[in-house]
Amino acid sequence: MKKFNKSKKSQFYLISAAIIIFIILSLTAVSNYATVKKQPEKILQLSDVLKTEGQYVLENAQYNPNLNVEQTIKEYLKLFSRYIQ
Repeated sequence: MKKFNKSKKSQFYLISAAIIIFIILSLTAVSNYATVKKQPEKILQLSDVLKTEGQYVLENAQYNPNLNVEQTIKEYLKLFSRYIQ
């Protein structure tokens, strides 16, 4: 009878140790995952507009001999900065 009691006691300790280990591992797993914050879509849209429109302005200034490339880009950036405000 005593042998049976000891095995029950040891089973209890093994099960409780397994439960405690499971709880600790689940807590660390929850705290270790990464969260990624989304960038505001407006910023991404503005960067796309700046990229594509800037390309057209630059190409136009390069192929048009009457335009100064540097001055044209400065004017475009001034207008764009007014647009985003």
